[in-house]
Amino acid sequence: MLKKVLLAVLVLVCFYPVQSFAYPLSVTILEKKDIVKLTDAALTEAYLDTIIEIEANNVLHSTGGFSPKEFQDYKSLLRYRYELKSELQRRQLDIPSIKEER
Repeated sequence: MLKKVLLAVLVLVCFYPVQSFAYPLSVTILEKKDIVKLTDAALTEAYLDTIIEIEANNVLHSTGGFSPKEFQDYKSLLRYRYELKSELQRRQLDIPSIKEER
């Protein structure tokens, strides 16, 4: 009986689709010909989205993972931080010296 249970668990673990554990990429990867057509604002947004996606994925894989909602919340928080930092720089204000980046 124990052998059957272990075999069933092994089969499930080995053959369970890996994609079910993956998070879909939320960035559309454009070709060079499409990138050059972007406006400055769209290019900035695409770049920011890419930075956030990369950083969030790095944290996801280094921490053992988030739930899908936690992953989206983390990405939203990263975007908010970048938007605030950008506005501080635009206004030429000092960025507080609290440790905020790795």
